[in-house]
Amino acid sequence: LKAAATDMSAWASFGLDDRLLRGLQTCGFSRPSPIQSEVLPAALHGRRDVIGAAETGSGKTLAFGLPILHRLLTEVEPEEAEHKLFALILAPTRELALQVADHLRAVLADDDSGVQAARSSRSGAVATLVGGMSIEKQRRLIRYKPSVVVATPGRLWELVSAGEPYLQDTSGLRFLVLDEVDRMVEAGHFKEVGEVLQLIARSEGEEPVTRQTLLFSATLMLPPAAREAHAKRQKKHKPVAAGSAMDTLLRAVPLKQVLKVVDLSRPQLVATKLGQWRLGCLPGEKDAQLFLLLRERPGRAVVFCNAVSAVSRLRSLFQLLDVEVIALQGGMQQRARLKALDRFKASTHCALLATDVAARGLDVKGIEYVVHYQLPRSAEVYVHRSGRTARAAAIGESIALIEPSEQKPYRRLCHELQEAEGLPEMTLDGRLLAKASEAVSLARQIEKQEHKQSREAADVAWKKRVTAEMDLPSDSDDSPDEDQVDTERRQDARQTQQRQKLKQ
Repeated sequence: LKAAATDMSAWASFGLDDRLLRGLQTCGFSRPSPIQSEVLPAALHGRRDVIGAAETGSGKTLAFGLPILHRLLTEVEPEEAEHKLFALILAPTRELALQVADHLRAVLADDDSGVQAARSSRSGAVATLVGGMSIEKQRRLIRYKPSVVVATPGRLWELVSAGEPYLQDTSGLRFLVLDEVDRMVEAGHFKEVGEVLQLIARSEGEEPVTRQTLLFSATLMLPPAAREAHAKRQKKHKPVAAGSAMDTLLRAVPLKQVLKVVDLSRPQLVATKLGQWRLGCLPGEKDAQLFLLLRERPGRAVVFCNAVSAVSRLRSLFQLLDVEVIALQGGMQQRARLKALDRFKASTHCALLATDVAARGLDVKGIEYVVHYQLPRSAEVYVHRSGRTARAAAIGESIALIEPSEQKPYRRLCHELQEAEGLPEMTLDGRLLAKASEAVSLARQIEKQEHKQSREAADVAWKKRVTAEMDLPSDSDDSPDEDQVDTERRQDARQTQQRQKLKQ
């Protein structure tokens, strides 16, 4: 029996190309999200500029992506002689740019021949230009003249400055998107974004501009000229973000006088379907609490730490405890970071141990809960961490591990989160926690012994190397005697027994 077809009637009013509807169906998007319902009529039919504000995971990528893909599939002929850049999407980070491009490709990744044909033509080409990856490979991508370029401002401007003609000519640009524009300034991209906007302005001829500009952010960002007019239209005045650097950037954005403003940013700081908890820990008990959490709640989780050293230590500890963990932190090379993210996405039962480098821009479906192993330094970081779960109307949990010494920063966090009574308390089974503590203690012993042996072996190897390089006579005392060999054998046997005990 064939499974019943997904009802896609909720998309009917937008008049999207059938190939996009099939792509949406394949991706499991049976109905538009609130931000998509608000933006699509204005962007698709009215072809208006849009400024949108919505919480993380709201579906804004398709809110600006579907109008771009629809016009590419329906209006641009693949055999056009003059190929020019059709859409430019700027994102503040590599991770976000890669995720945006993946979302757009996924909607086109249908096995229907029409979509495949479109993908092989210019109307299906989506290229990603980001730092930390081979610039030569990206130059080769540009030679194929992709219709849509998703880029970080720094790498884009680097390629433009290097004389890439396809990127320098924006006279055919029909869409300009600035995603998470509030973070453009935070990430230090102000100068590069300004340069790109000036480039676009210089490419404009005497003909009226037919380009659409779409800006999205977590909080509403309006140019100074539009801010007062928007405030007058609102029955309930909501604060509109402003600031000297942001105002300067927004003034440079080529917006039409008549634009669509969509403000779905929520007064609450975290997602509506996020359950928040605190888990009280005795001094030195966090590792055992975290071990029990990960063991009793199998699934996809993110564990946040404030320091790289904490991530490294927990990875070693949990590998001994046979818990599947993957580390992600800022010191890693970009290739290693992307490989770690791919492994995490491929696993349904895994914990990602991360510093805050992963807190923003990380978009992985099915993250069931987030653990704050160490309290974040601000409420803003807490919100960003917690936003990795409970995305796009899904349910998720945020669990903060709190030791007695962390009560002061915890109370300050609750005050900033407007949680006057604090977060609800979570408790774990005391009997299971005792067993978890025993296992963690045993793993620490093994780790300590192995570290000591590794250091001693390194010392011996260093002495041998120096002796050989200086052509000195070897010290007979450096050779292990029978007692030492016997001791090492007993240590190895004990470690083997301890490892077997951990698996029980």
